[in-house]
Amino acid sequence: MFLVVAELGARSFYATAFNPLQSDPVLNHIWIPNLSRTVGTFADKGIPPFTRTVNGQSWMMDYEVAPQKSDGT
Repeated sequence: MFLVVAELGARSFYATAFNPLQSDPVLNHIWIPNLSRTVGTFADKGIPPFTRTVNGQSWMMDYEVAPQKSDGT
């Protein structure tokens, strides 16, 4: 009975938490495309707030990756 109550409590808590990932049929999960979010949850550990930037291809970087190889590569 305790495990059932704990499971329900955890599901209700995490259902409202922001999740920067989304399901993907090939990779299992990917970052939400074109996401820019400031993360400051580690300030109490001495890590200053930082910005997490995800491009349109769901890579955690602020520029797009060329889908084709450049000439001479």
